[in-house]
Amino acid sequence: MTDPQRPIQPPSLIQNLRALFEDTIDLFRKEIELAKAEFSEKLSQAQSGLTMIFCGLLLCAVATFLLAQALVAWLAIYFGPAGAALAIGAAVLLFGIIALWIGAARLKPQNLKPVRTIRATSENATQFKETFNDKIK
Repeated sequence: MTDPQRPIQPPSLIQNLRALFEDTIDLFRKEIELAKAEFSEKLSQAQSGLTMIFCGLLLCAVATFLLAQALVAWLAIYFGPAGAALAIGAAVLLFGIIALWIGAARLKPQNLKPVRTIRATSENATQFKETFNDKIK
């Protein structure tokens, strides 16, 4: 218990600096955890983009084969089964191009940038400066 007649002393500069140091360490730990989580999310996004690019390339390869096969068949027979193969090859090629486009969009650098970590770190640095200046006064 504190003595009711004794006035409460404000924290000393050393106590303030120690508290500031402990808060700063805790803040940096949380920043690192946030960066790890965001990096993991962006890595997953990159893996998804690479998977879509691979699928797109595979579909384009199949489409090229089908289109070439259809063209040969069409030139050999002058219509018939080749028309169907040509239509299927064109559709597969279209899906392949779409998959490539989606995958490439997911791999753009601005989509992989850890925006939340950068914003939080900037805000915390500003708050740290303000707190440090307040405790020094």
